[in-house]
Amino acid sequence: MHDPTPYCFAKHVLFLMPHGSISMDSRHDVLELARFLTELSVIDYYFVPHKASNVALAALLYSMNEIPSVLPEARNEFVIELQKVSGLDLHSPNVAACRERLHLLYSQGGYAHPQSSAETRTETISPVCVSYGVSAARVAATQDNSKVRANPSAAEPSSNISN
Repeated sequence: MHDPTPYCFAKHVLFLMPHGSISMDSRHDVLELARFLTELSVIDYYFVPHKASNVALAALLYSMNEIPSVLPEARNEFVIELQKVSGLDLHSPNVAACRERLHLLYSQGGYAHPQSSAETRTETISPVCVSYGVSAARVAATQDNSKVRANPSAAEPSSNISN
């Protein structure tokens, strides 16, 4: 047996968010950003001595602040419900320190950017993601082959030897 990971903890704690307070899309966005933040915490030794629950709470709170569709009232309802059910202190110095460090990692990595109301989601593809079934190298090779088929003279090596 092992302790729950910060992501596992965050996923279960998010069930305490009252269902009517945010849309399912917003709930998904919060969980995905929290997942990403907990993955960032794995690469930083700073988080080793911190409890998984503190990292998870910090990631959730940061995510709720970053997702524009999560209103302050919804965050407040979540905090009240969480404190009532679990007794966890979301305002503890440890949670605050984890939250600040996650913010630092997120912004230094170039992930944080101002949200505009006209902004739309764009899909990014991992160069090694197996869920897409094709690696980025294979896609690049396919694109190169299509260029060769369009211009066959580009595929023929030039020869300086004359017969």
